[in-house]
Amino acid sequence: MTEREIEQLPDIASGVTLRIVERSGNGFCFFVLERPTLPLFQVTTRMEWDSISVNDTLDEAREDAKLVHLSIAELRSVKREYVKPREVGLFSSPWGAPDYAYDYGEGVIKLGTPGHGGFFLTLEANERIHPAWRTGNGFYEEDEQWGIVAHHFPHLFTTRDRTIARRTLINSFPDEFMKVTGEALTADQSHTLRQREFWATNAQNWLVDAAFGVADQDVKVVASLGGRRESNTQRWFLVPANEYKPSLLPFVIDLDRHVEILDASQKTFHPKAA
Repeated sequence: MTEREIEQLPDIASGVTLRIVERSGNGFCFFVLERPTLPLFQVTTRMEWDSISVNDTLDEAREDAKLVHLSIAELRSVKREYVKPREVGLFSSPWGAPDYAYDYGEGVIKLGTPGHGGFFLTLEANERIHPAWRTGNGFYEEDEQWGIVAHHFPHLFTTRDRTIARRTLINSFPDEFMKVTGEALTADQSHTLRQREFWATNAQNWLVDAAFGVADQDVKVVASLGGRRESNTQRWFLVPANEYKPSLLPFVIDLDRHVEILDASQKTFHPKAA
């Protein structure tokens, strides 16, 4: 994958320069040209300082870069204490034995294991979580549930963390988000709602399960009704190469335009012999 530098964005407050590059065919990302002067524990938190973020558009990358500059400055003033997990009663977690922990204050503790991590909330802190999101054991994993902690303890997180947390909750837990906040969401705003709408709308359409290469300007695909592969009923089609675009959701077959493959000998993903 090739990269092309677009610009460099220095910032006095953060003390670092961010380098925005365009990744061939895969959006934009930015790099920190020098590591920020921060306490050690800050460097091991959510951000990866060498390559921070990937964005679809240049404008998104620039906006995200502003948040990174702001967050670096904010991290210099927050108080997070490194603690040994055993000192705060953390002998185990849903992801294994913790090997490090950081006390964010107010009963909020970030922990990590060799394989995964997240947050642990004391009993009192966990009571502050809305019942729609509250876990019984006080643990919140680091991929999605951490956003729940950031939502309820916003002052313990950076502006960028809060922005990402909101986006994460909207995408992953839209029903709970609407219940907790009272905000209305649409499918355009949430991955989960968009997927739900897609599957409901296309329950009776043929959806691509797999595709193979480009032959004679067509992509050979196999599809199942409503994406239900367990039905054991699949049909093969040819889709124009300039039309077939892989995405997070299955490609929808148009029975009026896409040619069905009826010859059993052609129902294979192996290349045709020359």
